[in-house]
Amino acid sequence: YHLDSFLIAIGLGGGTGSGSAPALAEELADTYELPVHVIGVLPSKAED
Repeated sequence: YHLDSFLIAIGLGGGTGSGSAPALAEELADTYELPVHVIGVLPSKAED
């Protein structure tokens, strides 16, 4: 496989995605020397 970059999709409603994404992105970028893109999905207003 040939990769140009990584894409991380996370939910921003709790702490897991927003808490782990920076560490995961940094590790991927350092290990593979490729760009890392992150997409955050906001929860709906109906969610607590």
